[in-house]
Amino acid sequence: MAFWPLFVLLLITFAVMVGVMRYVLIRHYMSATAHLQSLSAEYSQRHEELKRRVEEAEHHYQEQMQRAKQEAEQFILQARREADTVLSECLDGARKESEQIVQQALDTRDALRKELEQAMETRAVERACEIIQFALPEPVRREMQTHWIQEIIHNGLAQLERLKGDESAREATVVSAFPLTPEQRSILQERLKGQLGRDLVVNMEVDERLVAGLTISVGSRILDASLASRIRQAARHAQDAS
Repeated sequence: MAFWPLFVLLLITFAVMVGVMRYVLIRHYMSATAHLQSLSAEYSQRHEELKRRVEEAEHHYQEQMQRAKQEAEQFILQARREADTVLSECLDGARKESEQIVQQALDTRDALRKELEQAMETRAVERACEIIQFALPEPVRREMQTHWIQEIIHNGLAQLERLKGDESAREATVVSAFPLTPEQRSILQERLKGQLGRDLVVNMEVDERLVAGLTISVGSRILDASLASRIRQAARHAQDAS
């Protein structure tokens, strides 16, 4: 009789223990399940956050790439503009320099041509005077000189006013093809005094290259009334006419 109550007690105790264990296991399972769900939710949240950050990073990267591309294009465009400007400036500078070189060459050519023409004119006049001196005997040239000086005294000394201007000059130099006579010197001195309004010391020189006539210089001013000057003027007139 004592066995059955003990057996029932053991069954009750076992049932209680099974219930307690079941309760404990269920709670542990539910806790683990809740923890797993929480982890899953947190993982999903982190996954979404990571996905969002990746998308933001991708978007930022695309924006940076687009901005970098635009800046690169602008830099290339600016570089091309600067290169075109530099090239244009270089071409313009080269053109101006070439024009200057050409102009300098033209100026040099004109100067050389003018110098050559002047040298040829001077030489031609000298040759013409030499030919006249050689072709005409001295008596003929002296006679020509006499008539030439008479013509100058009567008609040419009115041009002595061209010698005015240098008020500080106190000397005059007269160069003639042949020596002047005392009468011619006296007349010339009087005419110089009358035209210039002051006395001058007159220095006389002889230069047969004038062929005939004379030159008068006062300071920096010169009156050329020689046959050589007439020949020079005729040569220039002939050159201008041609």
